[in-house]
Amino acid sequence: MTTCRDHARNVLRPDQLIAIIGQDNVPSQRVAEKSCLTFERTATYHDRQQRIYAGATA
Repeated sequence: MTTCRDHARNVLRPDQLIAIIGQDNVPSQRVAEKSCLTFERTATYHDRQQRIYAGATA
């Protein structure tokens, strides 16, 4: 995740990074948090509850 985050920040340069992670996928939620993404909200995607994490790239 950190390699992807760094590539996005340094090469693609978006305003914001977003991770959509399954409600039960706690290990990936921890990776998102360690990558400086914060929990924003839950959403239903493909009939499953997902957790949305986001963070600014600046």
